[in-house]
Amino acid sequence: MNNVYIATLPRSGSTLLGMMLNNHPDIFHIGESSYWGKISPDDVMCSCGQIGCSFLHSINERLTNKESVDAIYEFCCCIDKIEEPDKVYHKLSLPSNKQLDLSEENLDRLLGLSCEGLGLITSVFRSVLERDIIVDNTKNIIIAEKLLGVGGWKVILLTRDPRGVYVSSKNAGIRKGVSRPVSMKIPVLLNFAQKALGIIDSERVLHVRYEDLCLNPELELSRICDFLGIIFSSSMISFKDDKGHTLMGNRMRYDDNTLISIDESWKTDLTPEEIYAITGCNDLVNFYASLGYYMKRKEWNNEIAKGFII
Repeated sequence: MNNVYIATLPRSGSTLLGMMLNNHPDIFHIGESSYWGKISPDDVMCSCGQIGCSFLHSINERLTNKESVDAIYEFCCCIDKIEEPDKVYHKLSLPSNKQLDLSEENLDRLLGLSCEGLGLITSVFRSVLERDIIVDNTKNIIIAEKLLGVGGWKVILLTRDPRGVYVSSKNAGIRKGVSRPVSMKIPVLLNFAQKALGIIDSERVLHVRYEDLCLNPELELSRICDFLGIIFSSSMISFKDDKGHTLMGNRMRYDDNTLISIDESWKTDLTPEEIYAITGCNDLVNFYASLGYYMKRKEWNNEIAKGFII
């Protein structure tokens, strides 16, 4: 079974990657499956541009009131609460309104159900499509670990420079009127990087860096296609030709920008203190160096002393 899971952090380029993959004739990108446990496609705009998309409605009819599908959303909410207990949610976010059971026993139960739910969702999509490979973009790396254990899945491990992850989160928070302090993101970055290093050597995992994807898209997409056992298609570069059908997602699904370009706004949009909070964390620097990101704390000390001229 050709199921693929994108394991990453939010603000790491997974929407771009998903849209690229969806424009391959053999691949269908289904977006973040956690949304199926919270909202109805009848109430939101599909990536195709329709509110109440008939395609997603037909999928939803087969997923409604399925415990395993609902578990994906609940598990992701629990992990979010554990990693960022003081997080302030914006009005468009989808936090759980009920009291979450964060016990180890319940988390194990939800994790197992989540993997079953992902299997159900991909099988439902596959039953109505003529594409062999189904790509899920739920992101949670703990789920990726579990999927590798149960079999039937490949994982694309997508990483981004932690300064880039944070500046994107910070700017999104500014747009939505909520605070995203760097101190809240350090544990999230650490947990992800540590778990990423735990799965990166698996033969069913392919490590892709956001920066490489943006700077050399054809080369990176060819690597991904080799990993998936298919031939690269130039249609993947035109990533907005087929916007597919995804439930929720970020704003780039609807804008008119068709250029593939790297976002390095951390170089201008982060304060010296924010950069030092990241590069001054030795464990984070070491973990990300193993993922191909080299940040030297001493160099940033010097830059800060000089008034942060970059």
